[in-house]
Amino acid sequence: MIRQRLLKLCSLIALFVVTALAQAQVDENRLYQRVLRSSNWVIAPELSGSGVVIDVQRRLVLTNYHVVRENSSVQVVFPLYQDGQVMRDRDYYFKNWEKFARSGRVLHRDSAKDLALIQLDSLPYGIEAMPLAQSSVAVNDQVFRIGSPAAQGSAWTFSKGTTKFLQNFKANYDNGQKTEAFTLFSDMPGIKGHSGAATCNHLGELVAIHAAEHSESKMSMGVHLSDVRRFLSQSKAFSQFASAGN
Repeated sequence: MIRQRLLKLCSLIALFVVTALAQAQVDENRLYQRVLRSSNWVIAPELSGSGVVIDVQRRLVLTNYHVVRENSSVQVVFPLYQDGQVMRDRDYYFKNWEKFARSGRVLHRDSAKDLALIQLDSLPYGIEAMPLAQSSVAVNDQVFRIGSPAAQGSAWTFSKGTTKFLQNFKANYDNGQKTEAFTLFSDMPGIKGHSGAATCNHLGELVAIHAAEHSESKMSMGVHLSDVRRFLSQSKAFSQFASAGN
């Protein structure tokens, strides 16, 4: 009798674990689809990286300064779909990007914060803006990111990790650029080509802009939400963020 009860209890626990794991997977899939609708590939002469739409009405895209540098105009490519599924063949994007690119101009840039704001001439149907989080993530909170075809491997890859620490950080990039920003460090992989991609929380809200990989620890570094808001408050195109929260 006791053995039967134990077996029944074990079966219920196993069912609960399987259900919980399945639910977590469903949530991750939904998060991926939500973030994907804001993600894009930013292309400048001899440069490329990732970006994120933060305002649909004004067609504004946020990325890193080192993705655009001093270029005044850029091209932006959004995820393509076939039979309802996102196309992840990187070679296809590289061969055909000019057919699908949207033209944009750089409105505002800050090399020290490694941020740039782009306004596009148009947006594809179905694009959504990623909202800025009302508050910062904390240490040990999960964070997520989608890269563009600029990265090696499949396009629009999904990364996840944990926030390790937050601090003001100075960096010297290989291109000679010097930065100083409040930085979110996470254990997500620092993938080349993900520069400019949004680091988001579990709700799909922007908490940082991925900038680089820390050379020693190999952790991802992202320009924190607080510096993103300060940057946007300095842009006439996004002046309402001047009085926003952290």
